[in-house]
Amino acid sequence: MIDITNLSFADRTALVDYANAIRDVSLIALIHKPTSPVGPAKKAKIWKRAEQEIRKPIHESFVALQLLKQSADPELPELAEQCLQQNCSAGKQLRKLGRNIKNELAVQ
Repeated sequence: MIDITNLSFADRTALVDYANAIRDVSLIALIHKPTSPVGPAKKAKIWKRAEQEIRKPIHESFVALQLLKQSADPELPELAEQCLQQNCSAGKQLRKLGRNIKNELAVQ
């Protein structure tokens, strides 16, 4: 496991940015999930609107991953690359690191 206290400021910022972007993607998906059965036309309309709102956080997450790929830490570039290859466990680890950094900042 990566020790967040030894990470550079840029790495910590990129991890928090990644965690925030993925949180936003999850929230947008949850908000746009229909609560009752809908027809195909309504689903298409909902998806079109969600797609527009989700573009920015997805772009932000990719930017953060690109920054993490350039990290001096030996483990972060590998995790970022795995995440780009859609490895769910790598994404979860990066989100957990980002949350830990945010929690650490909240305590200070």
